[in-house]
Amino acid sequence: MSPKILLTTHHLKNFAGSELVIFDLAKFFKDYLCYDVTVISFLFDNPIKQKFIENNITVINVLEGELENKEYDLLWSQHFPTFYYSIYKLGVKADKIIYSSLSPFEPLESIPLIPFNINLYLANSQETRDAMMKQGIDSDKIFIFHNSVSGEYFNVFQKWKQCKLEKICVVSNHIPKEIYDLVTTFENNNVKVDLYGHGHNFTLLTAQKLAEYDLVITIGRTIQMAMAAGIPFYCYDYFGGPGWIDEKNFSRAEYYNFSGRCTGKRRESQEIYRDILQGFEKAFNRREYFYNLASNKYLLDKNIFKVLEKIGLDSSSEVNSEENSLISNITINKYLDVYVRELKKSYLYVECVEENKQLWKRVNHAESMWRRLEREVSLKQKEIEQLTNSVKTLENMLVDYRKKIMSLQSEESKIMSSIFYYLSRRFRKGENKK
Repeated sequence: MSPKILLTTHHLKNFAGSELVIFDLAKFFKDYLCYDVTVISFLFDNPIKQKFIENNITVINVLEGELENKEYDLLWSQHFPTFYYSIYKLGVKADKIIYSSLSPFEPLESIPLIPFNINLYLANSQETRDAMMKQGIDSDKIFIFHNSVSGEYFNVFQKWKQCKLEKICVVSNHIPKEIYDLVTTFENNNVKVDLYGHGHNFTLLTAQKLAEYDLVITIGRTIQMAMAAGIPFYCYDYFGGPGWIDEKNFSRAEYYNFSGRCTGKRRESQEIYRDILQGFEKAFNRREYFYNLASNKYLLDKNIFKVLEKIGLDSSSEVNSEENSLISNITINKYLDVYVRELKKSYLYVECVEENKQLWKRVNHAESMWRRLEREVSLKQKEIEQLTNSVKTLENMLVDYRKKIMSLQSEESKIMSSIFYYLSRRFRKGENKK
């Protein structure tokens, strides 16, 4: 029988950090370790939902569906509300328990107040590990599980890739103004730039797609992806950032999980543009160095095996349901009831907001069409006015021509009369001479 693993996360909707971590874990445990994988969440929606479906990964939105199986070999949890919910509301029991935190300051990433025999805490950076230790977690129970990259990204590394800067991708869900300005500068200089994230190309950036680019401007886990794929990377986003990373500033950038917070300053777009052009060749020449570094520190397979080795699966450490029973049965359950109730309200609110957005999009589209029609009508009216004025001008010209013709006819009549008179007199004179 395959070992059973339960992965828990607060929400699964976007191609963002925590969602992609769970997706990578679920794929690896299912496809490579042949585990029976179940994922639970409070929200399960597209666009990332389609990726779980395509990979035949079981996901249960526990606010809508039931978790039938309650016993697992491993509970791997991130986000404390789903951790509490799985234990107190769903009655999950597991031989081994892992709790993962992806941030030292994000509230959802806080560590559980009651340890519940957690075998191992995972921190995504040294900064997060230090924050855990300040909260009283024994350093021996914390393992730094960096943002890790699956083997497919290492497989697209091209050792003999040409050093050129013709195609750039910006990967961010919160692109700052200076990067938008930077994009314009590059495009004005015949460099193609593609944007990935909210409001742009919102899709999963595969290894094959990433390998098409000469430079990646990003922060976070995409930095490790670029290292593995051998793509020069520039670390900058809405926190600012160090830009080019080398042997000197690597440790500090990694401490802050390549978030850009290691510098605490933002720069003007033209300064960034010059920095990229001046440093690109050096960054290109560091590709192999960072590829080897990434294979040692950020390879998903290797890091998961280290975690499993640390916890083992040979002895039980399941949650003791009697431990802290007064708290668990009364206080935390009440907190969970309130949390879930408010969470459902917030999701309904978000749905309403999304529906309103769609409605407003249609309204805005209709208003746009109306304004376009008004502009077209206005243009037609101007054309009609111009035609009317032209017709009036022509009519006036015709009147003038008629007057001239009449005048010419009058003159002609006078001339003809004079000629006739003259000829008549000549004729009469001739007759008189006879």
